Amino acid sequence: MAFATPNSSKMVVRREPHLSIQQTAEKMRDLAWEGQTSPKVRDFALNTLRRVKPKDALSEVAALFYACCKEVHYVGDPIGAEFLQHPDVTIDTSAGDCDDMSILLASVLCTSQLSSVGYPCRFKIVGFNNEQVSHVFLETFIDGSWVALDPVAGSATQEMLNSVTSELVFEV
Repeated sequence: MAFATPNSSKMVVRREPHLSIQQTAEKMRDLAWEGQTSPKVRDFALNTLRRVKPKDALSEVAALFYACCKEVHYVGDPIGAEFLQHPDVTIDTSAGDCDDMSILLASVLCTSQLSSVGYPCRFKIVGFNNEQVSHVFLETFIDGSWVALDPVAGSATQEMLNSVTSELVFEV
């Protein structure tokens, strides 16, 4: 698979001095909301969901999560920079890091009657082993509880959650 050249006009780049965690989460939320009206993001969601029984919340969320796990290759940011990319860029390049995957998932899941499947979401930024926060994933509210969706951790999500020692939550 060849990676496409990213459209840098759809990226937010953070270099030293870093934005605050709150500002980064706000930029992520803005990109996720903007992505909801993208035909490319809608196509990603609809092509995934057409294989799932309609109105089966858990199956819809699982299908979108697994599509992100399968179709987006983890690529970390360069040292000293933080790229936050529009979901279109993540789809076009089939690549991104934890924040890019979280933004894409939020775009296809969060509440919007216009162009998404309509599940409340939040970003959870976490730290491990008493270190400062260093990772982000998405949670969505299904059947009365928040469910962790972490394409980076994948099948090791529960193990990852067990090692979380600090967390910040930002509604999408």
